[in-house]
Amino acid sequence: MESIDWNYISANCVWRQNLTQELLNTGEEIETPKLKIWQDIHDDSVSLESYWHTLLSPKFRRPALLAIRITLFSALPLMLISPNVAHKFPMYRVLCLYGIAYSQETVGEQICMLCTVFQMCLWTVLWGTLMYVFNVLEHDVAWWCAVFFGTFFVGLFGEVRCKRLSMMMILVIMEVQRAQPYANGPYLPVYVARDICLSVTFSFAQALLPPFTMSKRVDDAMAGAWRHMGVMIRNCVKGCWAENPLEAAAALSKTSSEPIQAMFTVLPPQLNMVRYEPWESPLRWQLRDERIKVMGGLMPMLHALAVVVKTIHSLHLKRKEFDGMKDPSVNIVRGRLEEALEPYLQAVEETLSGLGHALNPKDVVEKVPLDALHKTTSDLQSTIDTIHYDMMKGRLANLDPVWYMYVVFAHLMMVLFGEDLLQYGEAMRNFDSSRYTSVSRRIWDFLIFEYWNDFWTELPKRLTLATPYDVRVVKDAFKLACGYTMASFWTLSVGYDSRYYFGMTILMGVGLPTAGDSLMAGIQRVAGLVFAASVAYLITRSSTSFAQTCALSLLVIMIVLFTRVFPSYFHCSFYCALLIPSMVNIASAPLMMFSRVVSSALSVMTYYAIVVFVFPIDTIKVLHNAEVWVLNGTSEYLSTLVRLLQVRVGSNQGEVMRELLAVKRHKVGLWAAARKVMPKVENAALEPTIRGKPYPAHEQREFAPVLRRLISSLDIVLLGLTILHRERVVPVAGELVEMFNVTTQVVKSIERYGVYAMQDFVNAVQQPKTWSYLDTVTHFSALLRLNRELKAVFCIVHKKMLSVIRERANELHINTLKLSMATASNSSTLLYPLPGDKQNEASHRSTTYPYGMNEEENERGELTAPRNASFMLRPEEFTISHDMNMSIAVLVGMDLFCSELVKALRVMQHINEFELSRRK
Repeated sequence: MESIDWNYISANCVWRQNLTQELLNTGEEIETPKLKIWQDIHDDSVSLESYWHTLLSPKFRRPALLAIRITLFSALPLMLISPNVAHKFPMYRVLCLYGIAYSQETVGEQICMLCTVFQMCLWTVLWGTLMYVFNVLEHDVAWWCAVFFGTFFVGLFGEVRCKRLSMMMILVIMEVQRAQPYANGPYLPVYVARDICLSVTFSFAQALLPPFTMSKRVDDAMAGAWRHMGVMIRNCVKGCWAENPLEAAAALSKTSSEPIQAMFTVLPPQLNMVRYEPWESPLRWQLRDERIKVMGGLMPMLHALAVVVKTIHSLHLKRKEFDGMKDPSVNIVRGRLEEALEPYLQAVEETLSGLGHALNPKDVVEKVPLDALHKTTSDLQSTIDTIHYDMMKGRLANLDPVWYMYVVFAHLMMVLFGEDLLQYGEAMRNFDSSRYTSVSRRIWDFLIFEYWNDFWTELPKRLTLATPYDVRVVKDAFKLACGYTMASFWTLSVGYDSRYYFGMTILMGVGLPTAGDSLMAGIQRVAGLVFAASVAYLITRSSTSFAQTCALSLLVIMIVLFTRVFPSYFHCSFYCALLIPSMVNIASAPLMMFSRVVSSALSVMTYYAIVVFVFPIDTIKVLHNAEVWVLNGTSEYLSTLVRLLQVRVGSNQGEVMRELLAVKRHKVGLWAAARKVMPKVENAALEPTIRGKPYPAHEQREFAPVLRRLISSLDIVLLGLTILHRERVVPVAGELVEMFNVTTQVVKSIERYGVYAMQDFVNAVQQPKTWSYLDTVTHFSALLRLNRELKAVFCIVHKKMLSVIRERANELHINTLKLSMATASNSSTLLYPLPGDKQNEASHRSTTYPYGMNEEENERGELTAPRNASFMLRPEEFTISHDMNMSIAVLVGMDLFCSELVKALRVMQHINEFELSRRK
């Protein structure tokens, strides 16, 4: 990773002085160069070099290997077996189809599919046996009722893993029994399940040749997230201190946390697949899950650091007095910090890299350089305290308090980031296996408990429609039942021989709750079906032997399986690969093949009509409801923190700490809801809007990160309050109490107008006709004014902080003098004048050890000494520096909340215009 060249940053000051002379150099005549063109600008062909680089790319090799693996070890053997078992296996025509459909990339996914198919086969045997026992085949009305109510019943189970497969297999077994009413008698469902298990066996075999593990994919994704965190911190430092504004802007453009946020969406389902890999113990699975939670705990620091550094950069651009040439204090601050920052950044990057490669507690302790991180984090904390001390001494005159608070806050976030990593490392050093679920308990949970844990609790709710979720489950089950019933009708009425029993299977990937998803998937699957029919017809017409037919079919299957790696072509390619083998079997009768295409297309069209007109889901409304839910939780979060800010520090510590811990537990659900907003934005963007303006998808994509940063800013306030209201041995400094008293009125006003602003968003979405843009502007203008007032309060707070440090230094000096007088009978004057009533007092909060003869060195050393990580300190070891830094975190956290909330105004306006256009 690129390091920060501090000498280069310092040299930029000289660069600023010489830039004009270099640009307007008149002493020497320099010929203007001509633009060099390295390639033919009229050439539009793909070069051979591009093909070569594509072949060497891992993004090409892995999908190609996967396509070859499925083709050779799943499709090929099943295609060779199926003609030989034509009179023994009722599902011989689709053995290859099932083999391709159930083939997965990783071993974990494949074992999960194996378990799902096993459950589906049990349900198939049970349902088919019931159909035979009750002689349903002899009564058309009963048969159609079984089609509808069977799928409806399975749909009522909600988000069960095998729900969609079971719904499909209900119809498959009924269609098989209808097509072969006298074949194998009551054992027909067993034979159907046997055929499916045979196909899945080859699917499982291909996953092992060679095996790809989901655990490695998860570990690689987590390692990439760790590395991205290190890149974010380094770029934030560059953006904070680079003199060249373009260099700073380039660094700040690389501070986005979206790649990490995407990980929080993708990794949980992938991590669930890791449980199915037999070589991964439950402990390792829990350790990975714990790692994801640790990453989630680090995100507020990263969000706050990125936002405040951008603010510092804008202050550098707007205020020329902060230029290092004109204000030497900035150079002094940078000089203090650069000595600690580079070792800190190096230690953080090495630690994050080590966490990306070590998972077991023993490996974390041995391979991750936690000691180096501890030292550099403590040194950075000491450097921040040194800057406080120098400010108190007057060595950093003319510094803007707002800029100073932002700089301290930014580097404090780095300290807190390091301390969170150290806290995780300390937990691994003192690893307690009793905190984790045992192997036997995990097996019990995995096989039985997780399936039946909430069954008896959820059953009465589902039957009585007690919650909105239960209502939605019933609606979705009804839509799926209607869709599968109509698909079965088209299959039997349009089919060439009225016995084709796979026309409804297209709904397996198309039967989605929303219209946008169903439309896109349906179009692609019908296209894949048409491609498969066309390819099968060509193969049949051009081949002269079974071997030639198999070879051509497998070649096409391999190619289309490779193209499914592109998300835009997934449904089309996947469905084409599935149907090529079965289409080859019926390609000799083109009319039959055409009827299959027609019945499947009608099934898709009918289901789309059902989704649009029967209990339709408005994905845009779902998105707005999710945003309103997050804002409601954020407003409650804000109100709770503001109320706790008014509690005097040091009073009711036990009660306040219990409430803070309750808020900390509550924010987990708020974060989970905020991370689900972006996927809902993408779903809403797919929704076809017939009326109104185009949906403002771009503005909504910008608003989702704003919600996360709002919560992050409040998390910083929560962290500061948690440390301020810690258990104390000595009373809190009076200036600290006064400091929060000064901010009380401003913070309460910020809370009030912040709630007004969030209420404006709710009104813009839910009551667009009564929403007033002028009132909203008034509220946001007041919020901006309060934000400026809060920055004005920074100046007062800054003075009180310096007063606290001055008093602390004098207390240390008095104690040193008293000890010296007791031993050497001499006296001295104060370094820093105190009020008369305090000049003869030795504070009980001070350490009374001898410091030496140098007047300033003792106090400076005590006030700026490297501290251990705050989570490791005993209550008596906390210093006034911790209180100061956490006070800065609280105030700047509130400032960041105001800054982020203001960004909602533009989004609010676009959403309101869109909602109004829909109601005209």
